[in-house]
Amino acid sequence: MCFLVVMFAALNCIQDFSVYTNEYTLTTSDNSRTKRNLDIMHQEQGEDQPAASNSVGSANDVINNISLTTTKHDSSTAVPRQEIEMGVTGIVNTNKEEDEAPSEELATLKQELQKVTQLLASAAASSDPPLLNGLSGSGHDQIQDSHVTAFNRYPEEYSFAKQYFDDHLSTKTDKKLLSFGASTGEEAITLATKYFIGIEPTVYGVDLDQRSLNKAQQNIAHNEDIEDGKITLFNGKDTYITEYGPYDAIFANSVLCFNGKRTKPHDIVERFSFEKFEGILNYLDSSLNVGGLLSIVNTNYHFSDSDIAKRYKPLTKCPGNFVKKVDKDTVQFVDADDSLDCVWVKES
Repeated sequence: MCFLVVMFAALNCIQDFSVYTNEYTLTTSDNSRTKRNLDIMHQEQGEDQPAASNSVGSANDVINNISLTTTKHDSSTAVPRQEIEMGVTGIVNTNKEEDEAPSEELATLKQELQKVTQLLASAAASSDPPLLNGLSGSGHDQIQDSHVTAFNRYPEEYSFAKQYFDDHLSTKTDKKLLSFGASTGEEAITLATKYFIGIEPTVYGVDLDQRSLNKAQQNIAHNEDIEDGKITLFNGKDTYITEYGPYDAIFANSVLCFNGKRTKPHDIVERFSFEKFEGILNYLDSSLNVGGLLSIVNTNYHFSDSDIAKRYKPLTKCPGNFVKKVDKDTVQFVDADDSLDCVWVKES
């Protein structure tokens, strides 16, 4: 039974990874999208800071709070992923042999272990051993430093998603959207008041920065066009994105990138490696329904190079992709058009 106590304590320490976000809002008028995106790009690149309205945590941090050692936590005590998996399994087996747990208690434990398994699978592409230390570190990597955002920043993407919902998901009930990197709420408000009007679908926004979430709550409260219960915001430090999922569309715009006027390819790889990029994609994929949309504008790497891309079909292209692309193998910048695939449907 002591193993159960230890395991529940460890599981309760696990924190979700999600998004670091912004504190300020870029106010725009009804100028053209091109002028708006150019203004945003110049602001973002002004001081060699990452370009985007949102910030994001690394998928390889999701299991950072599993502690299987009582020694001082540093990189030398990192526990290999295989040992964590074996240790978790061993707790169940040992408990069953030595002290059979009540069925209800064991069922609860199995549910918690299933969550751990899912998180391990999501982080498999980016397993940095030091991140498996007990309670060391914050458990989150801030990729984006820029706080720039705007209402209706990606109209082509949003319009396509709305048409797709009308054509393919009109009869589905309990539809859900996720703004991954909600920042101060402009994207969630855009979706709720301009494209997906009405009580459904529900719009969720996740962020790690509580100050940004507080500002988003104020923006929502002051907007009379938003129906009660239409938008739900939550802090990724406290809540898994799976808590409210699965979703029918996930928007991760200008999140999966590090950008600056004088940024070099090696700077990008050091700050935001392809492995971290894939880890985040795996995390999002685990909370997206089959037949749902993954919508992404501005990344440092091509989605088509990721492992999950084979299960997705590109549906449309979007302009505004000004973030530099890096070849994951040569670590060199690669030529990329302004208009790139931006919406994919999950086929399996």
